[in-house]
Amino acid sequence: MPRLVGKKSDNSFAYGLFLIVVVGIAGCFEYFGVVDVVPEFGAQKSYINGVENKDE
Repeated sequence: MPRLVGKKSDNSFAYGLFLIVVVGIAGCFEYFGVVDVVPEFGAQKSYINGVENKDE
């Protein structure tokens, strides 16, 4: 059993998981029309109340 006294923890897994979650949330926002970073990308129907569909 290795001694863990004075050893720093490795947070690379947590950083990677956090990055994947953030990219996934940003992708959902883009797809559903909350943000429009990539033109002509996403659903044709607006699923968010108060957000108009630009094609109509």
